[in-house]
Amino acid sequence: MEQTELLTRQLLEVILHYRFPVHIITKSNLVTRDFDVLKRIDAEAILPEDLQSKLGHKAFVTFSFSTIDDCVAHIFEPGAPSPHYDWKH
Repeated sequence: MEQTELLTRQLLEVILHYRFPVHIITKSNLVTRDFDVLKRIDAEAILPEDLQSKLGHKAFVTFSFSTIDDCVAHIFEPGAPSPHYDWKH
């Protein structure tokens, strides 16, 4: 559904419009599709005053991996990309 409906991208565009910072935690490589919006959020978002001296960025992406074994990953996370996916795309 995410691949065709672009729900995350639409939400990121709302976040950008209101200049909020964002932290995405994901298992999916689809987030790479939205790097252009994430870069704009990082440049334009407004951090709360108490975080301005603590954070160097306003957009964060964290990838979650439960295992590096492809067989185990396929059993427990059948829809997630392989732990050995080439993230350099």
